[in-house]
Amino acid sequence: GLLLGTYAPSKIPPFPPGKEPPAGTFTKGLKLFDGEVGVHATLTVQYTLWGKNFPAWYVIDAARLGAETVVELEPRGKGAPSLAQIAAGKSDAWLKKFAGEIVPPRDHFILSFAPEMNGAWYQYGSGHAPPRDYIMAFQHVHDVLLKYLKQAGAANLISFMWQPSAIHINTPNPVPYWPGAQYVDEIGLDGYYFFPSDNFHVIFGETLKLFREMAPPNIPILIGETAVGPRTGHQAADIKDLFNGIHRNHLIGLIWFDKNQHRYPFKYHQDWNLRDNPAALAGFKAELASWQIASYLKQNSHS
Repeated sequence: GLLLGTYAPSKIPPFPPGKEPPAGTFTKGLKLFDGEVGVHATLTVQYTLWGKNFPAWYVIDAARLGAETVVELEPRGKGAPSLAQIAAGKSDAWLKKFAGEIVPPRDHFILSFAPEMNGAWYQYGSGHAPPRDYIMAFQHVHDVLLKYLKQAGAANLISFMWQPSAIHINTPNPVPYWPGAQYVDEIGLDGYYFFPSDNFHVIFGETLKLFREMAPPNIPILIGETAVGPRTGHQAADIKDLFNGIHRNHLIGLIWFDKNQHRYPFKYHQDWNLRDNPAALAGFKAELASWQIASYLKQNSHS
């Protein structure tokens, strides 16, 4: 089986605070993606900045569509604490509030803290904070959330994903950021097909080899964020290569970044939307036809 995931953003209309929004309000993009590819995604992504509320309504809406939410918790932006401050407990008041918001929905989700930490593009990443600060912050977030959730009888609602970027182009080795097997339930490895010369081995091969040497074999690995851009010149063939690489390396699935970024002033941003690229969509559906789409199963229980 294959875990199929997507980041498929939706435009959220305003609704009165404190009032329950209509079902499906937050997951119109996810539902559209499901219709386009012809199967239900079993993983979905919601990005959440440190200091904001837990995305409870998104988690609830996604569960109604049969999808588990990966909440990517990013300590960046104005007023965000540093990794060292998080590790020292200086934001624990907000972290405990966040934990309290996890309990009412009663839906399991995956937390990815400070993803792509080995890249230089986020204020908590490589060149901005040392790996040791990241490790201590990851472990602290893990321990604080689990302590609170255990007290609430809800420790089985969460699992933790470590989500670095692959060693591709100039991205550094993520191994120095490894927080330890006791803190990680899943590994998500991010990487994109940008150029005509990109393939699965070029993007992911070296990093996966390091992971096999570093992590215990019982920790599952998936492609945590990926897409094939039109600038490769052969999207359908590259999508086939992506799925073949997942199968060949015994990975549990992938999360497709289904967003149009071509207007962003950065050479690595492209239009990743499958619906905007008919050949890519056809190739994606052809690959899915040869897989059984698996439901998400919790790999570990913290209760």
